Amino acid sequence: MSRSDGQVRENTISELSNVDYATLTADEQLLILQLQHDILESVARGGDALATVERICRLAEQMLPNAVATVMQMDAVNEYLNVFAAPSASPEVVARLNRLRPGPGSGSCGNAVYHRKPQFVRDTFTDARWSGLRDLAHDYNLRACWSMPIYASEPRPIGSCALSSFAQCEPGNFHRKILEISASIIGIILAREKSEENLHLFAQTFEGLTEGVMITDAQQRIVLVNQAFVDVLGYTLEEVVGETPRMFASDRHDEAFYRRMRERIEAQGHWCGELWNKRKNGEEFPEWLSISAVENTAGTLTHYIGIFSDVSERHATQRRLEEEYALRQKIIESIPAAFFLLDEEQRPMMLNRHMLETLGMGEGEYVDHRLADYVCQEDRPRVLETMERVRAGETVSMEIGVLAQGGQVVPHRLNATAIDLADGQHLLGVALDISENKRIETSLKRESEKIRFMLRHAIDGVHILDVQGNLIEASDSFCEMLGYTRDEMQGVNVVRWDAGRSLSGAGPSAPWQLAGADRRRFETRHRRKDGSLIDVEVSSVGMNFDGQRVVFNSSRDITSRNEAKARIEHLAYHDQLTGLPNRSLLLDRLGQALASAQRAERHGAVIFVDLDQFKRINDVHGHMVGDSVLRQMAQRLRGILHQGDTIARFGGDEFVLLMPDLGRAHEEAATAALVLGHEIRQALGTPVQIEGQEYDVSASLGISLFPKRGDSVEDLIREADIAMYRAKDSGRNTLIFFEQDMQAAIAERYVFEHDLRNAVQQETGLELFMQGQVDAAGAVIGAEALVRWRHPVRGLIPPAEFIPLAEETGLIVGIGDWVLRESCRLMARWREAGKDLNLAVNVSPRQFRQDDFIARIRKILADTGADPKFLTLEITENLLIERAAEAVSRMQVLAEMGVRFSIDDFGAGYSSLAYLKRMPLKELKIDKSFVRDLPGDPNDAALIETILSMAHYLGLEVVAEGVETKAQFDFLASRGCEYFQGYLYQKPLPSAVWQDSIEP
Repeated sequence: MSRSDGQVRENTISELSNVDYATLTADEQLLILQLQHDILESVARGGDALATVERICRLAEQMLPNAVATVMQMDAVNEYLNVFAAPSASPEVVARLNRLRPGPGSGSCGNAVYHRKPQFVRDTFTDARWSGLRDLAHDYNLRACWSMPIYASEPRPIGSCALSSFAQCEPGNFHRKILEISASIIGIILAREKSEENLHLFAQTFEGLTEGVMITDAQQRIVLVNQAFVDVLGYTLEEVVGETPRMFASDRHDEAFYRRMRERIEAQGHWCGELWNKRKNGEEFPEWLSISAVENTAGTLTHYIGIFSDVSERHATQRRLEEEYALRQKIIESIPAAFFLLDEEQRPMMLNRHMLETLGMGEGEYVDHRLADYVCQEDRPRVLETMERVRAGETVSMEIGVLAQGGQVVPHRLNATAIDLADGQHLLGVALDISENKRIETSLKRESEKIRFMLRHAIDGVHILDVQGNLIEASDSFCEMLGYTRDEMQGVNVVRWDAGRSLSGAGPSAPWQLAGADRRRFETRHRRKDGSLIDVEVSSVGMNFDGQRVVFNSSRDITSRNEAKARIEHLAYHDQLTGLPNRSLLLDRLGQALASAQRAERHGAVIFVDLDQFKRINDVHGHMVGDSVLRQMAQRLRGILHQGDTIARFGGDEFVLLMPDLGRAHEEAATAALVLGHEIRQALGTPVQIEGQEYDVSASLGISLFPKRGDSVEDLIREADIAMYRAKDSGRNTLIFFEQDMQAAIAERYVFEHDLRNAVQQETGLELFMQGQVDAAGAVIGAEALVRWRHPVRGLIPPAEFIPLAEETGLIVGIGDWVLRESCRLMARWREAGKDLNLAVNVSPRQFRQDDFIARIRKILADTGADPKFLTLEITENLLIERAAEAVSRMQVLAEMGVRFSIDDFGAGYSSLAYLKRMPLKELKIDKSFVRDLPGDPNDAALIETILSMAHYLGLEVVAEGVETKAQFDFLASRGCEYFQGYLYQKPLPSAVWQDSIEP
C-alpha cells in the first residue's frame, strides 16, 4: 500500500469516527477495550481471514443480544456485494443477500457502500432505504439494521459491516463504536489478505513466466532470477546471485554497444533490444532483452529488472522463411509451365520466366495488359466468364489457346484459383503447354483403337477389369469360352464367372484383387453361362489404362490338360482293370496308417485276399471272363469297405484290405478284423454271373494285426501273405490270423457272439427262470426274473458266460427288453388268476441309459396289461457312477407311473448316500457276498447290521439274497430283515415250473 493510499484510508475512517470515548460509560469503555483485545488477539494469531472475520462477528453479536452480524464484500469488478462472513445467518439468508447491487433501496449495507457513510435504520419495515429488501426483512423479522462501510487502501469502500436486530431500536454510542472498531479492523484484515494474494500471485507469475527474469540491485549485482532464466542459461540461482550480468556477455558486442545501453537506461529508465549472450555451456544465443530501472517512493534507484526471451528459434524461423522464399522463387522460375499472379483487374502482377518466354516479353512489359489480351480471340469470352467464377471462389481447370510469340496459338491447360492477400483478392494461375500432350493423345487414340482390335481378336481369353472387378473389355474368345455374347458380358462383375476356387494355390482366385504392378500366374475355375465349370490358367498384371487403374487378364482353358494330368496320376496309383488303388498307393497308405497307430496307440489290420481256383477260370474260360470276375470281385470288396479303409489290387488275383483303426485293444481289433473277414468271404463266395454263365469263386484270407514291435510295411504285407497261404493249406475258402495264438480264441468268440445275436434277434433259445422271495414266515411274496440261454449245441448256458458278452456287444438291450416283456406278460396272467405277487427284473446300466427306455417301459406295460405297482426294477449302484442326476430323474418318472425300484447287490459297488436319499427306492438287496459267511464272520455281521439300520432309517425294505442255511436266516431275521431269497427256499426254476410250485 502506498503512502498516499494509506492517507486516504485514515482520513476516511476519521470522518466516520465521530463517537468519543468520553460519551461512553466506564462499563462500556471496559467492554470496548475487551472487544478490541479479543479482536486484535484473533488478528494476531493470523490464520484464515474468513475464520478471523467470523470470530469478530461473534464478538460483536455478544455486545447486542438478539442480533446478527454480517460482513459483505464487493466483487472483483465492484458491481455486487456478496456475503463474506455471517456465522449466525442461515444459508437461505446468505443466498438472498448475495449479488446485492449498492443503491438507495438496497438496505443498510448497500446504502453504506453507495453513500460511503454509516447507515443506521431503526425500522426496516418502513424505512425507504430497505425498499428493495422488504421481503427479506419480513421473512426473517429483521427489524433494525446498522451498517458501517469498510475501507482498505482504496478511497472507495470494499464492503460493509452490519449488526441486524430482531427488534426496532436505535444504535447508541456504544454500538456505533463497536461497528466502527469492527469495520476498521476487518478492513485491515481484508487488505492484508489481498496483499498476500497479490504477493502469492506475483510469486506464481514470476516463476511461471516463460521469459527469463533477472533482478539486480543498483550496483547491478544479481539478487533474484526465475526458473525460465535457469532453464535458458543453465546456471542455478546460487551460481549467479551476487554476480553481474557481465558473466553472460558474448564477444559479439563491443563496449560502445553496452555504453549506449547504459545511457538510454539513465536517460529514459528503460532499454529494449536484441543482443547475444552466452549460456553456461559456452553456447552463444540471441535474446530479446528489456531492462527497466526501479525507484523507491523517494525516487532513489534501487533495482534493475531484466526480462528476456530466447529468440534462437525465431532466428532459425526467419532464416528458414528466407530460404523457403528463395526456394519458392526458384521453384516458380523452374516450373515448366506459365505461372502468373493477377490483381483484381486481372492485370499481371508477376509472371515467371516460362510465361515471359511463351509470350515473347521481357520483365515489366506486361504491366499495362490483362490476361485476356494473351488469349486467342476465340477463347477470350470464355476466359473472362471463367475468371469471374474464380473471383467468386471457384477453382477452375480449362483448355485455352495462348497467343505466343509471333501470333502462334499454343494449346495450354489453365488452372486458376482466387487467393486473399493483405492488399486484396488476387488470381493465381498456372498454364501448362499441352501441345505435346495433344499430339500424344491423338497418337494414343490411334494406338488404343489398334489395341482394342487386337484384344477382341486374341486367341486366349483376354479381359480387362477395373479394381471393383467389373469387366471393361474382353476378347471374342473369352466371351466364347464362357458361352456369353459380348453384349451379355458388358459391365458384368467377375463374381459371375469366377468360381473362386484356386487349383494351384499360386495366386488369388479372384484376379481383380490384384492392384499392384506384379505379374501373377495361377490356376482357378471359371463358371460358364450353362453352369458348367472349366479349369483355366490366368495371367494377371495391374496397370493404368485409359486413365484408370485396371487389371489385365489372360485366361487359357486348361480343362483338357488337367483331365489328362489327373488320368495320368490315376494310372500311376490305380489298377487299370479294376480302378482300385495299386500296390504303390497301398504301401504309401499302409506306412501312414502304421505310423498313426503307433502314435495313437490304436490297432489296425491288413487282410490279404487270394481268389481260390482263379487260374482254372482263366485257363478254361479265357482272360476276358477272368477280367470280368476280377472286376466284379473288386466291386464287391468296395461295398464292404468302411470310411477310411483301403482296398487295393496287389497283383493277379490278389487283393489287400487295409483297416487303419479297429480299436484301442488288441482283442477288439482282432474281433473286428474277423467279422470283416467273414463278410469278405460271404461277399466273394456268391457265384458270379457273366453273360448268363455262373462261376463259383471263393477266397482264402490272411490277417495280420498292427502295430507290432519292429514291424515295417513290408513285414505286415509278408505276414498277411503267409497267413493267407496257411488258409489255402487248410483247405481254402477260410481265413487265418498270422498270430496263431489268437486264432482259436477269436474264432470261438466270433461263433459264440454270432449264435447269441441270432438268439436275441429271433427270440429263440432265451428262457425265463424264476427264484422265489419269501417273508420271515416263509410265505412266498414274489420272485426275481432270471434269464437263461439254451444253445442248440452246448445246451443251457448260465448267465455268467453270456451276459458279459451281451453287455460288451450291446445285445444286453435286446435281452433286457425280452425279459421285461415276458415278465410283464407273466404278471398279467397272475393278476387274472387273482395272485398279486411282486416280480423283480434286473436292468443293466446300458439298457437303462437308452434314450427311449421310459417309453419302452410304458409301451410294454400297456401292451401286456401288467400292473406297474407289482414290478420292481433292480438296478446296481454302478448306475450312479456316470450321469447320476439323469438316472435319478428317470427313476422319478417311472416311480410316478407306479414302478418300484431296488438297489441290487447293495454294498458291493459304488455307494453314494447323497443320491441314495434322493432316489425313489422301495428296497435294498444285500449282496450275497455279505451273507455267505454269516453268522460266523464278525465283519460281515457288522456290515449287515449297518445296512439294515440305515435302510430302516430311510424307510426301505431289505431283501437278503444268497440265503442257504437256517443260521443265516435266523441271524438276518433277528436283525429285522424283511425278505429272503436263496437256495434255502428255492433254486432258480423255469417260469412254468415255478408257477406250478406256488399253486395250492
